[in-house]
Amino acid sequence: MDRILFDLKANCRHLRDTLSEHFEMVPFLPQNALTECPAREDALWRFAGRDYLLPVRATIEGHWPSIAGAVALVQALEPKPVACVLWNTCTPMHVACALACRARGIPVYEINHWSISTALVGHFEDRPQADVVVCSEEYAEFAERAGWQGELLPIGQPAYDTWFPRDKKEVRARIGLEPDARYVLKTSTWLHAYNRWNDSRFYHTNELYILETLRQLQQQDADLQVIWTFRHKMSEGQKAEMGQELMQLGLKPGSVLLTDDVPIRDLVDASDLVISQKSGVAVDAVMSQRAAVTMECRPQFDEWHFRCKGFSGASDPAQLLYAAKNALAEPDFYTKEQEHFRSWWGGTHCASDMLVERVKAQ
Repeated sequence: MDRILFDLKANCRHLRDTLSEHFEMVPFLPQNALTECPAREDALWRFAGRDYLLPVRATIEGHWPSIAGAVALVQALEPKPVACVLWNTCTPMHVACALACRARGIPVYEINHWSISTALVGHFEDRPQADVVVCSEEYAEFAERAGWQGELLPIGQPAYDTWFPRDKKEVRARIGLEPDARYVLKTSTWLHAYNRWNDSRFYHTNELYILETLRQLQQQDADLQVIWTFRHKMSEGQKAEMGQELMQLGLKPGSVLLTDDVPIRDLVDASDLVISQKSGVAVDAVMSQRAAVTMECRPQFDEWHFRCKGFSGASDPAQLLYAAKNALAEPDFYTKEQEHFRSWWGGTHCASDMLVERVKAQ
């Protein structure tokens, strides 16, 4: 059986399982074949004037030992894999893996890991090191206009192969939420050391804008519940402290669920509205037929980019509150847009099978 070297995010489990039916899968990171981040360091995350010790993505300098190990791993692999499939080819360690594979004649496939033109927010995905980028039609359109000359395979996001709208009340019952309450999900976006326009001050200002919007929404709807989720694990003590901080900043006592362990898909499907900062979670909401508002996470607001895609964009508190109110008042407002754009991002829900055929045919 031919071998594939791989490293995939947790939301690509279906892709990994599909590939494993046809190939021997060799994890690029043996300790964690489905990974969010291979290297971390402790750092302080500041929220509303208080410091919280949380694991965050490692600095570029912290990757050097792993880079050497990545190159050595690729060079030593025998028999040689027929392909390398990575969730990105842009972080230092994955760049090293991709270049080492290409030097050995191993084709590299990047599973473009998110949506809404991540290059627009200054992420590094505008110059991937892969031979082939597996992506949505949305990303392919942007990459072509940006002048990228590599091969694009716009067959949809493999993460959405098994992602279909689900019954809200059934999901709520399974994760322990009230069946008839109104929930707003507040989630984060990914800030990292490689983002060209990563201005943490601007990001945290937007966090306060979102917080103020939630406070005003609760003033108008006393029963509105907030789900506040984190990308990184927090201790129970940190959650309690964070909960107190949110109450002091104006959210109603007992109205906030802080979570770091419920799958994001369940949280999206259980919510009436999703609010985030220019995050792919807005696309998750489109795929789940849920209303979403996303805040621009850099000073330049690409308003044109958010139009007619099944969710709203905002760059200031007034726009955010207006969009959130409309979304809660008319939950079906974006239904027609979402019907169209689910195929734009998710393709025909068979990207994993199509990638298998592509690798076999190379």
